[in-house]
Amino acid sequence: MPALIWHPDALDDVARLYDFLAPVSPSVAQHAARVIKTAADRIADNPHIGLPLAEFREWPERFGRGAYVLRYHILTSGDVLITRVWHSRELRQG
Repeated sequence: MPALIWHPDALDDVARLYDFLAPVSPSVAQHAARVIKTAADRIADNPHIGLPLAEFREWPERFGRGAYVLRYHILTSGDVLITRVWHSRELRQG
């Protein structure tokens, strides 16, 4: 199975998403973190499941009324690098 590698930006994203939910509901924040981890594991097991875009792939994992989107690269080694994570309802630049 390919190794799963988290870019520091992706880890910062997960922390930011957790911190957004935790003041309202720590249990929801914990559930969100588990959903993101499960999605990353699913990608590592099946790297080609994500939507192929220019230089990366994206996989949406349902959560609430939206989804967490994981952006990733399949490295030449076959390992998976998670580069960014966000909620689909976030306003994002670029």
